[in-house]
Amino acid sequence: MRTLLAVLAGLSTALAAPAFAADDDWPEIKSAPFGAVRPWGAFAHYGGRAEAAYTRGVTIYATKAGAAPVLVARRVRAQGGPAYVDWTDSRSCPQLAEAARRLEQLAMPGLDVPGIGKSAPAGPSADGDSYLLWADDARWRNGRRASLEVRGSDGSALADWMQDAFRRLDGCWRLERPSL
Repeated sequence: MRTLLAVLAGLSTALAAPAFAADDDWPEIKSAPFGAVRPWGAFAHYGGRAEAAYTRGVTIYATKAGAAPVLVARRVRAQGGPAYVDWTDSRSCPQLAEAARRLEQLAMPGLDVPGIGKSAPAGPSADGDSYLLWADDARWRNGRRASLEVRGSDGSALADWMQDAFRRLDGCWRLERPSL
């Protein structure tokens, strides 16, 4: 009985503790499971420099609660130390579904192969913060499945969408993992 109580006490402490620093890593953000549900997609903002560097990453899961579709989001925040994880879902935070609708409208970059076709006009430098987007279940216009990963910098359509999404979701995050 003492052993069981010690294990339960350790488990409750581990659940309340911040995540390991590796949780702020882009591969971890893209692959963190939600029970048996695989991530649908993820986005992350890597900003600041040196000691002021920080990460904000969100993993999105598409699932159902009964027959109703539900989005669940897991956010990771880190700045020079342990990463902290919190959660929200589209049932308690309609802003999550609105951010997803806006993501569907995001203008994606076109391809410009150097020396072939027309040259793109020179744009601003790629220096600055990094914005990453990944979706495991994207669609071509004909409906065929695709996976995509895009990286942008300050001033890009991706950066604008992501800053808007973080603002919209700001009051939605909770420490408790949603139950479906």
